Amino acid sequence: MALDCARVLLKDVNSLSATDISQRAVEELKKSAVERVYLIGRRGPAQMAATPKELRELLFSIQNIRPSIVATPRGDNGDVMQLTERDSQEIQSTRVRRRVYETLSKVGKERVEDQSEPIRDLNIQFFSRPLRFMGIENGSVTAVELEHVMWEEKAEKDHSMRRSLKPTGMATTLDCQLVIKSIGYNALPVDGVPYEARSSLVQHDGTGRVHTPSRGIGGLYACG
Repeated sequence: MALDCARVLLKDVNSLSATDISQRAVEELKKSAVERVYLIGRRGPAQMAATPKELRELLFSIQNIRPSIVATPRGDNGDVMQLTERDSQEIQSTRVRRRVYETLSKVGKERVEDQSEPIRDLNIQFFSRPLRFMGIENGSVTAVELEHVMWEEKAEKDHSMRRSLKPTGMATTLDCQLVIKSIGYNALPVDGVPYEARSSLVQHDGTGRVHTPSRGIGGLYACG
């Protein structure tokens, strides 16, 4: 959903008129003065929930935009696109994740041609989560305070390693005039289907095939 919203805000309104978008939305977008869009992700590039096609269309198929990956303050002083060992395992587990990461890695390497129309910026920022929205008490958001996070691994009682995000102690304030929240959902348990209460997710192998810790369940898939 976040990518769809960014695409609508950044795309030329005349090209949107040929789609099934409502005429009311088109008329509002004609008044748009949007110059910069931020995509804020709580996790890192290896966990980005998108398809390669969606990402390519957003980053490289819209005219007059300049995409970039924002350098995020992190406690380990690492490059935001640098993968941990576990990240590398995640993106190698499926072709989709690997291609999404490869597409993100091209950002900044594609030269923006000189255009007659004004350039709009698309900034992608990982490892950040909103702490509070400012100005809403007066009826209009003016800024969002972002807390920067990083991965931390802890050993469980069964000696497995659990990974979670922890605050780095650093935060920044981002001026803005519009916020669109796209925060996902929690799956509900279904009788007979393996379920992880801690993460509120159906257990699956990364491709959607539902499984228990010891075996897969034939013919049963989860998607969202």
